[in-house]
Amino acid sequence: RGNEAAARTKFEALAEEYASQPRVSAWMLRLIARLELVHGRLAVADSMLAEAAELEERRGREDARLSLGLNRAVARLWIAADTVGALQELKIAIQDGDPERIPLLDRPWIWAATIAAQIGDADLAREFLARRDTEVSERYLEIERRYEHDLQAWIALAEGDEQRAITELRRQPVDGCRRCRPAAFARVFDATGMADSAIARFEQYLSTEGNFNLWLDAFGRATTHERLGRLYDERGDVEIAALHYAQFVELWADADAELQPRVNAARARMEEIVRERG
Repeated sequence: RGNEAAARTKFEALAEEYASQPRVSAWMLRLIARLELVHGRLAVADSMLAEAAELEERRGREDARLSLGLNRAVARLWIAADTVGALQELKIAIQDGDPERIPLLDRPWIWAATIAAQIGDADLAREFLARRDTEVSERYLEIERRYEHDLQAWIALAEGDEQRAITELRRQPVDGCRRCRPAAFARVFDATGMADSAIARFEQYLSTEGNFNLWLDAFGRATTHERLGRLYDERGDVEIAALHYAQFVELWADADAELQPRVNAARARMEEIVRERG
């Protein structure tokens, strides 16, 4: 419910209690890793995710290595803002993860395609979709395509069709994740230059109550504050911008060295605003 310290304590206690059970240990490692990602500690998180994947492989989970690689790609994309690195990690994941070993319906082609589209490689996204299309039944495709509008929105963006991107996103069915929809809209609005709409949706994502969604927060909480700081700053709402810069700086105070230039830039701008406003 948003209490990170309590969550970490609970996860660590469960990891110790069930140390002899690889499935539970791997699950707890992944959860703790996501807490590390919230704070920009990519190296520590990656080590934990790798350990979790190794535990899962030992107990026969065929998609463990591929899932690890896709998580690495998402971290490079949304946390490090490194599209080149993200694309490299994505290609390594598909090559080393050996999707052919994974049961047909468990192959994460939609996840891989979404990452490719968000990177900006529409052709690769469509290639992954085509591979999925050849492997499953028409009935399965009919069901799955109902929930692919967010992916299609990113493909449209990668192809430069902003209006189609927004239309596709609005066709995505509402699911049980109350924070996912505003986060998705915020990113698309931001990518299309719709600053006011992006601000509204980013704020909605941050303020929406719900269970502590570690996936969204791991890859988006800190960077949302960073982005809101810049958007408000550009709009002239510098006092609100300073508040978001401050929250970003606090979250990434101990982030990895490669991320510290962004922390320093946000801190410098926040201090400049404070000086100007007295």
